[in-house]
Amino acid sequence: MIRLLALLVLALTLILGGCAGGAETLQVAKQPPPDKPETQPARPPGDVFWSPGYWSWEPETEVFYWTPGAWVATREGERWRPGNWKPVETEQGRLWQWTSGEWVRVE
Repeated sequence: MIRLLALLVLALTLILGGCAGGAETLQVAKQPPPDKPETQPARPPGDVFWSPGYWSWEPETEVFYWTPGAWVATREGERWRPGNWKPVETEQGRLWQWTSGEWVRVE
């Protein structure tokens, strides 16, 4: 079980590591569902934090799907700013804008 958790931490760290260049945005016409309640698995060893789950968007099928939370290895001198959905008013009407998570330098 600990080995599985360690692999999950590593996988999410690699995924989140690709977001270091800055947050990306996406706009969709559908409102995301309410967040799902999650039960955190046991904390794995090491310097980690819990990154909560969120709704992702699948553009081909135009549906939301749940991306579960995971334990993530910390980065020295940085903190993780989670992604979020926010309503925005545009010329096309109200859209929902996703800003992806990103690592931010701690000053």
